Amino acid sequence: MSDSTVDVAVIGGGPAGLTVAGRVAAAGFTALLFEEDDEIGSPERCSGLVSSKALQTLGLDCPRKLEVNAIKRGELVVPSSGSLEFDLESLGMTVIDRRLYDQCILFDAKNSGAIVNLSERVYGFTLKGDRWEVLSRRRAVNSRIIVDARGAPAYSRGDRRLYAVQLGCFFRRPVEKDKVTVIVDKGYSREYFFWVIPVDEYTAKIGGAGGSPRMVDVKLHSLVEEYGCTIYRSIRSSIVIGGFDGSSKDGLFKVGDSAGQTKPTTGGGAILSVQGAHILSSMLLEYLNGGLQLGAAAERYRRGWEKMYGREESIQRLLRGIYEQMDDGKVWLFAKAIDRSGMSMPADFDRLGSWFLATAGVRLVKELVRGAGHMTFDSIIRMLERERKWK
Repeated sequence: MSDSTVDVAVIGGGPAGLTVAGRVAAAGFTALLFEEDDEIGSPERCSGLVSSKALQTLGLDCPRKLEVNAIKRGELVVPSSGSLEFDLESLGMTVIDRRLYDQCILFDAKNSGAIVNLSERVYGFTLKGDRWEVLSRRRAVNSRIIVDARGAPAYSRGDRRLYAVQLGCFFRRPVEKDKVTVIVDKGYSREYFFWVIPVDEYTAKIGGAGGSPRMVDVKLHSLVEEYGCTIYRSIRSSIVIGGFDGSSKDGLFKVGDSAGQTKPTTGGGAILSVQGAHILSSMLLEYLNGGLQLGAAAERYRRGWEKMYGREESIQRLLRGIYEQMDDGKVWLFAKAIDRSGMSMPADFDRLGSWFLATAGVRLVKELVRGAGHMTFDSIIRMLERERKWK
């Protein structure tokens, strides 16, 4: 079979797309991946802050260590009120080399027989009979299945995604490389926050996201001035903060950020994208082997994701909705309440929502709702009751 007729066409060469292409090819089917950028893993849009435990579950075989910096402390800064420090060592947070992470997944995909085309943008795809026609800059390809792994560009701005900027910053003097800083400034971003993530003693990633590109840019400029560092890299992109949206229609599936497989509270999806890709790959292989119809594969994909992350996703979306309603003062009062409570930190960085509800209990949820000022306690309880179906 030539690469003009394939079993699966994957659009997007991030971790999710590469994982699907590799697993499909490893099972003996043809997988063709289109990546519009010139290099896998670049530009480095992700902060690279993940759970070390979750990373190890992926079992990636890389020639060098992926983890470049361990994070043990966290600082929350609300400029109008003050700052608080938290012990994060139990979270097992680590900064990874995102280029190496993506390139190791690429190696596995290529080694499995996947065809990966760089610098090749897909301009459209159309269902013709029982096949999809994919049109790129270089060719037209017929495929049984299309996997949309484009990430944030799969959505229009404001629909599940926010404008984001991440700056690489060089410091003349050593920084506290084990401490990540989160800055909440609702005057510049009502929907999100700003961050400083150290990579080593002299470099850090300074970023932020929100609904207003101009306000995000202004705040980041002030942070660079405050920290006195020199920008050596500037990447403007988007982050996805929605929920799962990977359902198939006539053989079109989404995966990774395209499917909303990220944390609704932070938009992080480096690990979740690959986990979602494993679920989707299993369903696609059953379909390609004749064991499932397309509709059944789509339903199994949805159920697989909900079983793994559905309850956590729902809780985080609830917490995000409340956070967006808070102003700086209310965020500060809530953070102080957590600090005073002596709540122990969770053991799973990827499931902060479940930890919060299990640890905070009704009392702190009441405080949260009163602080938000918009949602009533009864409405929160009704929403939480609906989430119990995931338990």
